[in-house]
Amino acid sequence: GFDERLFFLFKGAVKRIELFELRETAPPSGISRLRQALTERIKSSLPKNCAANMLALTVGARDKELTALHRSAGTVHLLAVSGFHVGILVGLARLFFRRGRYKLPVLSFLMWFYIVLAGLPPGGIRAALMVQIYLWGLLAGRASSPFNSVCVAGIILLLVNPWTFYVAGWRLSMLAALFITAFAKVCRPSFRAALAGSLMVWFVTAPLLAAMFGEVPLAGLLMNAAAIPLFALLFPLLILFSLPSLLGLPLGYHIASVMEYFL
Repeated sequence: GFDERLFFLFKGAVKRIELFELRETAPPSGISRLRQALTERIKSSLPKNCAANMLALTVGARDKELTALHRSAGTVHLLAVSGFHVGILVGLARLFFRRGRYKLPVLSFLMWFYIVLAGLPPGGIRAALMVQIYLWGLLAGRASSPFNSVCVAGIILLLVNPWTFYVAGWRLSMLAALFITAFAKVCRPSFRAALAGSLMVWFVTAPLLAAMFGEVPLAGLLMNAAAIPLFALLFPLLILFSLPSLLGLPLGYHIASVMEYFL
């Protein structure tokens, strides 16, 4: 089950303080200032569903209504920045940086900047470390095993902060990633293998979800088979259709409204 004490130990908290009054002593600075500015811009310039999805996709903030909807469908993991989102980012970045001596450093910088912007989520850090190990392998001229990369990334995180183990999102992320990379190693890449792997991940993570939350949405078994490839297409389109409005271009809000309809 969820243990509040262990969770806050992971966050680095050693005491609990009851506050009776909250006030701003100094404006946010650095990356926190950028996150706040981006959050306010998204909320003010995009339609409701576009804004809710963009907040989850960029700064890792979750809208309560959207989270409840995904939780009932068993697809709430799509709102948590993890390997799914890192994979989309790196895939899009590689379209623009196909060659050149700066390709790998640029990909690494963009990936880690995104993870920091999203609030350093444990699942996202695990995925970024895994991709970074893969990129180091390319730089060294040696291909790395995805399964080994997941293991190494998990070990690094536990060495840095052992309390990470008690974060539900990290355990689910590690379990899913270990299964997917192991499954991919024994199956040839195909549509059937991808579909089978997506369905089997549900059975692998269901016991852990049931232990932590007391129930597992059965809908997730079928929903994820369709939702994962669907959102792999919707998220890049969401960014593309939202950019005109975020940049303040004419008709930008109307362009974003097209995406609102699909969402």
